[in-house]
Amino acid sequence: MKKCVFAGTFDPFTVGHEDTVTKCLALFDEAVVAVAENKNKSCLFPLRDRAEMISSVYRCEPRVRVVTWGGAIVDLLKRENTPFYVRGIRNFRDFDYETADFYASRKLDPEMITIYLPAEQEHLHISSTLVKNSIAFEKPFKDYLPKAVFEYITEKKNAAAGTLLQLGTKFWQGPEGIVCDRNPDSGPGDADVTQLGWPMILQAVTDSQKVPEGLKVLNPEAVLHIEGVGESTDCYVTAVADN
Repeated sequence: MKKCVFAGTFDPFTVGHEDTVTKCLALFDEAVVAVAENKNKSCLFPLRDRAEMISSVYRCEPRVRVVTWGGAIVDLLKRENTPFYVRGIRNFRDFDYETADFYASRKLDPEMITIYLPAEQEHLHISSTLVKNSIAFEKPFKDYLPKAVFEYITEKKNAAAGTLLQLGTKFWQGPEGIVCDRNPDSGPGDADVTQLGWPMILQAVTDSQKVPEGLKVLNPEAVLHIEGVGESTDCYVTAVADN
């Protein structure tokens, strides 16, 4: 049985990614979709959510297996016992990046075989960044996503929309995404900590008295603006919708 690995951050998984997986299944008996945990990238969606989104697309397709991975691709290929690594290519920038990455990986594993699959013309403009920007600016993004992914995101968005946060609410990066202390004035032992994976779509209470010293409100028309999200950096709500 021949199988391939198709890896990416998938933040989120788009119709372009879906098309690449479809082509993989035309060539291979099994496609392993590896959701990358890239510590050098700041992702909008937590790793677990990204994997769940993709799994929801292929719930009835046993030839697609979704895994998460935080190591080198050559090690994943060895674990899956396949030399075939698939990359989707939209333009010359993708080609240059993937080719440089291929030669670096080939040094580590001479048996690695990378297969480039060109994107369909109608998908050339679609990217995860386009989707994230559309979400941030509250623009339509349904056409860029598989139906199951759009429904997953919409469900999460609706669940989070009722959460109210004060300006000055403290955030930090947790293992599964963004967490926050909903009571900024509480002591270390009294924190009301809430798990939040969707900070960009939360509404907050406009209360300028709650802005910590040294911070100011930026772009008051934005749904939510958070500064300083990082692996070990505290950050605060610095702008909210004026509702």
